[in-house]
Amino acid sequence: MTTTRKDHRAGYRYILVNILTMLPFIPLFVIAWRRGSSGIWDHWTWTCIVLFVLGAIFGLWYQRRRETRFRCPECRTLIVGPIDGLRIGHPIIFYCDKCDIRWETGSTFTSSE
Repeated sequence: MTTTRKDHRAGYRYILVNILTMLPFIPLFVIAWRRGSSGIWDHWTWTCIVLFVLGAIFGLWYQRRRETRFRCPECRTLIVGPIDGLRIGHPIIFYCDKCDIRWETGSTFTSSE
């Protein structure tokens, strides 16, 4: 019989990974901002700008990937795709075939548009 459980640590892991993913790109932004506002537009300024933009693109891609994948806390199986897909305003719930558990992540899908 399928049981439903809430992964209480999903929100904590989500925030932690967001912070750790963004941390390396903050200094790049600060360096580019300071050098650009001082009128210094050399190759280091442009390198920081390009790396920051690439980091932002990576962050958006990684964010979408994390919304569609979940690791079962019981058996550590990677579950690809929520039960109902990603519909705006609906909770993100994953089903583990191995454990027969529906995992509620506590998150709802919101549009990025």
